[in-house]
Amino acid sequence: MVSQSRIAASRPDAVASILTAGSISRDDVARLRAEVFHDGVVSRDEAERMFDLNDRCTHNDPAWVAFFVEGLTDHLVWRTEPHGHVSADDAQFLIERIRKDGRIDSRAEFELLVTVIDRAESCPQELVLLALGAVRDVVLQGSGLLFGPKRRRAGIVDTADVEALRTILYAQAGDGSLRVSRAEADLLFDLNEATRGADNAPAWQSLFVHAIAGHLTNPLGAPRLPTREQALARQRWLESGSGGAGGILAGMAGEIVRGRFGSAWAALDPFGARERQTEAAEAAAEATAQAERAAIDSAEAAWLCARIPDTRAVDDNERALLTFIKAEAVTVPAVLAPLFARAGL
Repeated sequence: MVSQSRIAASRPDAVASILTAGSISRDDVARLRAEVFHDGVVSRDEAERMFDLNDRCTHNDPAWVAFFVEGLTDHLVWRTEPHGHVSADDAQFLIERIRKDGRIDSRAEFELLVTVIDRAESCPQELVLLALGAVRDVVLQGSGLLFGPKRRRAGIVDTADVEALRTILYAQAGDGSLRVSRAEADLLFDLNEATRGADNAPAWQSLFVHAIAGHLTNPLGAPRLPTREQALARQRWLESGSGGAGGILAGMAGEIVRGRFGSAWAALDPFGARERQTEAAEAAAEATAQAERAAIDSAEAAWLCARIPDTRAVDDNERALLTFIKAEAVTVPAVLAPLFARAGL
């Protein structure tokens, strides 16, 4: 077994020798795992070192990308409390590192960003918008540097682009999983305008329609994620010595010892009556909230009219969107009638 002192002594040499070579081999990855990051990417200093290696080394073995993404995702999502939630500080660190030269310029960085969004239960929306913006830039510039085929046609949304957008939009942390924010919807409209009339992948229209409709109607059943503070409080309760399931059972035992069996039985709720009442109340509240979300309000209608102005014709994707809205929306404000008429609906 390698001693801690030997590990500490080997760390500078391991990283320095790789930086000198300017590339990372499969053997280098194995060495980094064993000597430098043997207990994972624990500290911010170690996270910085991972980014330095990625920034300064080229022609790396695929094993490096996997290790880079795995280690930093674990560091950002699971190493800080509450586990599973990316803090504003960690999000800012990630943004600053992957945009150190003003843009995301490697597949490893893009894959890390998307993986963090996908694995986290919640994260600041800045990360989601950064990832979506990177896909938009790939489409407009025709570069395959970040994902998909390396040879691309600029100004065309292809299948790889659609899949990247879908992964980001519907990731766990993507603004409530199945919900699409105003900023995200605006970015999709901008991309649609920039690629209007192009030979786009058929799947692009479907994604555009469902994402924008999702923004306007907030799909039923979309999960409500806890805030960071709520998640941290729950985690501490579960881990506390006096709380959690153990605390509940201990309290019940105390009631029995004191001769208050009825109180203990009520606390146990063996047939789930209290739980069913709570669930019924929550379901009723959620149904009311869902009905309100499913209706397009006047502000949302005004936004949609501004995004499809009467100074130009309605394009095919927008017509498909309006068709979907007219058929599926619970209520549609009268102000949208002229827009439907322009689309021939």
